[in-house]
Amino acid sequence: MAARRMSREAARAPAASRIAFWAQIGFAAFIGLALLGHAGSAINFAFTPLALLAAVFLFVWAPANYLGFCMWLWMLTPLVRRLVDWETVYHVISPVMLAPLLASSLSLWTLFRIAPRLMSRAYAPFCMILCVCVYGLLVGVLQAGPAAAAYAFLNCVAPVCVGVHILARPREAEESGNALFAALAWGALVIGSYGVWQYFSPQPWDVYWMLATEFTSAGLPLPHQIRVFSTMNSPGPFAVTMMAGLVVLLGEGRRVRWLAAAPGFAAFMLSLVRAAWGGWVVAMGIIIFTARMKRRMAYLAIIGALAAVAFPLLTVGPIAEAVQARLNTATEIEADSSYRERVDFYGSFAATAFGTPLGVGLGTTGIASRLRSSDYALGDYGYFDSGIMDVFFTFGWLGAVVLLAAVSIAAEGLMATRRNGVAPIGAAIAIAAIAQMIFIDTLVGSSGMLVFPFAAVSIAQSKWAESSASALASRRSSATRRKFAAAPKPALRRSIP
Repeated sequence: MAARRMSREAARAPAASRIAFWAQIGFAAFIGLALLGHAGSAINFAFTPLALLAAVFLFVWAPANYLGFCMWLWMLTPLVRRLVDWETVYHVISPVMLAPLLASSLSLWTLFRIAPRLMSRAYAPFCMILCVCVYGLLVGVLQAGPAAAAYAFLNCVAPVCVGVHILARPREAEESGNALFAALAWGALVIGSYGVWQYFSPQPWDVYWMLATEFTSAGLPLPHQIRVFSTMNSPGPFAVTMMAGLVVLLGEGRRVRWLAAAPGFAAFMLSLVRAAWGGWVVAMGIIIFTARMKRRMAYLAIIGALAAVAFPLLTVGPIAEAVQARLNTATEIEADSSYRERVDFYGSFAATAFGTPLGVGLGTTGIASRLRSSDYALGDYGYFDSGIMDVFFTFGWLGAVVLLAAVSIAAEGLMATRRNGVAPIGAAIAIAAIAQMIFIDTLVGSSGMLVFPFAAVSIAQSKWAESSASALASRRSSATRRKFAAAPKPALRRSIP
């Protein structure tokens, strides 16, 4: 029965993949044509339902493509929002931005489907995080209101649920990983190219959005004076996503690797997010030092070739000047205003963050705090310059459970890949993202999609490799037993007295 089902699914896979590909192309083409036709008002309300409809279709028909589609939504939806606002009017609360959240939250269905298995060791860290998030939701409803708490709750649980969805389908782990890696690799080309364009010639929809939001932390909306945020909301999430995309280029196909290297590295450096730069170094170190010698040499050769491709852009001209100026601040800490602000924030707020045992609940910090008031003004804790303190302030002392569970998931991904010889790219991305928690909260939203799903891919790939090896050994053992059972037995000679 299981063999027949697997053969039917294998026969259906190519057709499903083609249909899923054209479904995504059709969705993108429709949205693009609608925006070109100045239908921004309609897209403002239609984008999220259409994206959710496409996600449901892919979730049922082509689960691996569903994962890639979610990644694309996280990368490109903020740009759609800016185009809609530019054609209509600036929306403080935009329904467009719900698309990636709701599409990723479809993975909640998998959570309900495998509920009896959730108490097993493999799912325990994910369940611990989800339970703490439910606690944060309940406290947040009382402290911040249902709308703010619900939005923040989806931001927290959507990436975790996608991770559980991947872990529950180990037989499709390689296909799921390929879909996520391909989306990030091609995404590095798309958002990297747009980022370089944005730096040299900020487009009117980006300029309008920066002025409307008073987005001063991204610099000035002028050529050579903007901190690149490309198609995303701000330099921070963009840099973390681009960091992952550049890591993925190590293992992706030859064509996209060389196309994405130069614009990807240039835009990544122009984001001027030093935490993400450090995260990329951490990920590279993990991949190189955990790989076997032959693969390690291959990785080093690829890194050298990618550096040669990107070298001209990063050493000559305005890009080099901007990057060098930012690098100089790393050696002149006392003159670095952002460093001083972060140190002051830690010193003044640490006692409050770590001294709130019950937490203030979801919806009090970050962009969700806009939903607390009728005028959608950002709350007192709208800007939070530390992911670690944000977690403790939100969940209280239970925040330690969230952090330890996230670290254990990423560590399990790394250990599992080492045991079974699977490339640790997914685990390296997850660890590199978590390492940036001292600066921003990388466990939620687009950054969280680089932690839990990518760690789950590493664990699931390793789990499937282990299962396949065990099944192969069992089949060989059975074949050997059958061979000996079928062999003719030698006749017994009667002894002559």
